[in-house]
Amino acid sequence: MFGNLELTQFSIVIIARNNNPSILNPDFLKINQIVPQDWEISSPIFTTEEISQVTYKNKINIQVQTDRLIFNEAINNNNYQGLSANIAIKYLEVLPHVNYYALGINLISHIIADNSEEIDHYFGEYILRSGDWKKFKNIYPNPSFSFNYPFEDHTINISINPAKIKSETTDEYKSVILFSGNIHRDFSELGNLEKQRTEIKQFLNFWEKDLENYQNLINNCLLNRGE
Repeated sequence: MFGNLELTQFSIVIIARNNNPSILNPDFLKINQIVPQDWEISSPIFTTEEISQVTYKNKINIQVQTDRLIFNEAINNNNYQGLSANIAIKYLEVLPHVNYYALGINLISHIIADNSEEIDHYFGEYILRSGDWKKFKNIYPNPSFSFNYPFEDHTINISINPAKIKSETTDEYKSVILFSGNIHRDFSELGNLEKQRTEIKQFLNFWEKDLENYQNLINNCLLNRGE
């Protein structure tokens, strides 16, 4: 029997033109109050003209490239409180002159299965019809599926893959189904930097709705757990 859906990663990707990665460093982030003063670095930072990155002990990773900003947060105990979304909003407010024109919310979650046979049944009986594809020369294929839901003002992409994850308490590996999601919005047609930035900030403030839609899509449609 499958366990509950567990969110493990929440990432925000903001697409931009003419970004300047070289300004990213811990002092810049603290001086401009993008991150709290007491945050500690967890690994060596690097700053270049093409890509820069700062990683903190609370599992927040900030990366700036010439064409995008990435705010990534590893999630513990399925508990996301919008920390990376708040940091992204502050970053946009500090650098309002950059042409930010698209927003992606990337989410990774999984469900734990009792065994690999349960996962085989999910892919082979629920997602796909029965057929000869299931075995070729006594080999069962490694399935991978992608779904695209094109709404009027955004697109939801979901990919599903079987995987193994290591237990946090033992050396045991558990069989899981991995759900990788992307919610994409493009604001380039607005043609105004301030409007584009305002729209991006607005949707970042409503991250809870995107997370809810992602979880409902998986639970109610892809896992058929709807009431």
